[in-house]
Order: sequence, then C-alpha cells, then structure tokens
Amino acid sequence: MTKPTVGVLLGDPTGVGPEITAKLLAHKELHRLANILIIGDQRIFKMGQQVANVSLPFPVVKKVEEASFASGVPVVLDFPTIAPEEVTYKKVNAKAGKSVYETLLFSIDLSLEQKIDGFLFAPFHKVAMVQGGCPFHSEFELLKDRYQRPNVYGEVNILDNLWTTRVT
Repeated sequence: MTKPTVGVLLGDPTGVGPEITAKLLAHKELHRLANILIIGDQRIFKMGQQVANVSLPFPVVKKVEEASFASGVPVVLDFPTIAPEEVTYKKVNAKAGKSVYETLLFSIDLSLEQKIDGFLFAPFHKVAMVQGGCPFHSEFELLKDRYQRPNVYGEVNILDNLWTTRVT
C-alpha cells in the first residue's frame, strides 16, 4: 500500500505554529506513517526549530515534483512568503496573515491537483489572515469555497478517541 503524501503547514509565523510543527515532526515514529511534505518558508521553519530546541535537517525542495521520500524523512517544500525580520512574536501582523493565506491557497491547489493527498495546519490568527487579504472570516469558509462545497456546515476534529466539532 502506498503511503499518503500529507502537507504540513507551519501556521502563523508570529505565533506557536512553527514551534508546534517542529515539535511534532521531531517524533520520528510519525515519519513512517506518511510522506510528510512541510509546506512553508524554510527560514520560518528554522525559527520554529530554534524556539522548540530541536534540529531537523530535512531536505529542501522548490517544487513538489522534486520531493523524494525514499529516505523516509519529511521534505520541506520551500514556499517563502514572509522574511524572518518581518516577524514579531505575539503581535498580529497583516504580512503574517497574508503569508498564512497564500500558503493555504497554495496547499489547496496542490491537493486539487492531486500532488498531495491532504494537509493539516498549525494554529494561525484569523484576524491577521483577514488583514492580509483573505476575503473569508475563517479557514473553514475558505475551504468550502475552494473545494466548491457550499453546503458543508460543520467539521469534525479527531485525535485518538477524542472527537470534537464546532457548532455555531
């Protein structure tokens, strides 16, 4: 059976997203479950590694077609959207929101083109996304629009035996 290729987005560079991503990917047992494609700016991922106090020397590619998962380790698909010097931790930033929005759009396109089988993302700031140009008030509305699923009204989040959903 072929392993799925799963994109992992770094989340908002001004928050805990890059750090959480680094901590998650430091668990090597996860690497055997899927072909992991880290989608985002490699410089921001390095910042997250520094904060998390981990070193993850993964290969870096510029195009998804260049990614090879033969070694069994994640690959970084470098998608530069914001310079590290533009990042101030814990401060809502329109450039950071634009970075998240652009990375989400790019990842959605990769999934629609069937270059990845799915993706997950670290936390981000919805207000920053709107300030950065996202015309939707949430990622959920963005996903409904891009996947042309206007009649989807909820989501289910699953972690082990814990299942949650949002109701509004």
